[in-house]
Amino acid sequence: MTDNTVIDPFADPRFFELTAFGVPVRLILGGRERDALAERLAHTWARCEIREVPADTSGDAEGASEFTGPVLHVAVDPDEAVHEYVWSLKGLAAETVEIVESTLTSVLTASAIEHERGQLLMVHAAGLADTATGKTVMLVGPSGTGKTTLSRVLGQEFGYVTDETLAITPDHAVRSYPKPLSLFPEGREFGKEQHSPDDLGLTPAPEQLTLAAAVILDRQPAGFQPPVLSEVPLLEAIALIAEQTSYFAHLDKPLHQLADAIQSVGGAVRITYSEAEDVVPLVRELLAGPIVPAPDAPPAAILPLNEIGFSAQPFGHTIARTELLDLLLHESGAVALTQDGRALVINPLAARILTLIGDTPTTLPPVAEALAAEFGEPESDLDQAALRLADDVVADLIGAGLLHHDG
Repeated sequence: MTDNTVIDPFADPRFFELTAFGVPVRLILGGRERDALAERLAHTWARCEIREVPADTSGDAEGASEFTGPVLHVAVDPDEAVHEYVWSLKGLAAETVEIVESTLTSVLTASAIEHERGQLLMVHAAGLADTATGKTVMLVGPSGTGKTTLSRVLGQEFGYVTDETLAITPDHAVRSYPKPLSLFPEGREFGKEQHSPDDLGLTPAPEQLTLAAAVILDRQPAGFQPPVLSEVPLLEAIALIAEQTSYFAHLDKPLHQLADAIQSVGGAVRITYSEAEDVVPLVRELLAGPIVPAPDAPPAAILPLNEIGFSAQPFGHTIARTELLDLLLHESGAVALTQDGRALVINPLAARILTLIGDTPTTLPPVAEALAAEFGEPESDLDQAALRLADDVVADLIGAGLLHHDG
């Protein structure tokens, strides 16, 4: 007779807590290699204030307590049945410490991000800080743009804030997340190896951190000439950075919050580079001067047709504005955040069409008439040039999902 009883890996657990950008996270460790895992995590996560806590203040192995942060069950055990049991708890389990550790960082980060959804602007970015002032540069980019490599190089001089998720509060304070760095080891077939910031010699960051520079990374192949620092127009920067955020749509007026953060540091810049060492003097320059917010842009036109003397025509082949999560207007156009999370940059003419239509479906002629009154008649030898131009722009907006036919 076969005994299918699974030994509870959390019958005698150890409890640890750490902090990820201000979020308390609890780890419940179990399995036959529990102590080896505990020793390893206590070392690699030391910068995140990891500490062991007594069982009587941590709740039982199911995580039932007054603790308000994410709770993760983690076990190292050779028994596959144990793995399946831990997975049923939505936890992590594997046969070695190395395998568990290679997965834990991403799961822990995702849990902390989910906990703060709608509260913080969370950007997939590295962060380095001036150790005297706490002024922090945000280095934004998708995977492969060198954020971890830059963190290792820049972290020898500047305070290491994070190489993964930069969390920004509404008043532009930055919350530290000095997690272990995930590096591909030579000769290993699975996952990344986790390295303590201390083992890599990275400089600790100050406790008080403030956003001081927003940098979009553009990494080029080896052999590229010395790095180039260039300004990025506001709307383009918003769209690029929005792509590298988590739970962006859960924020209140997310485009406006991101724009405010970018403008608070004088706008965004792009660093085009090949070698991380070449970026050091540019970051030094960005953090050296005072933080100078960008000036306020002139207000864009927002009044709809029925408030500027034109009658919306609700009958016939009407067009209507698709419901958006947010719309940020600017003198150079607009950024629209769609229901499916796309941040789309549109030109001033397209932006004005959206605001002319507003919440009232209408037909094309009054829109074209209002545009001609504001922008002037387009230069063309064709009849009804304004109507033709409006029709072309409306077709593009429909194709982008920002307008739709309403009848």
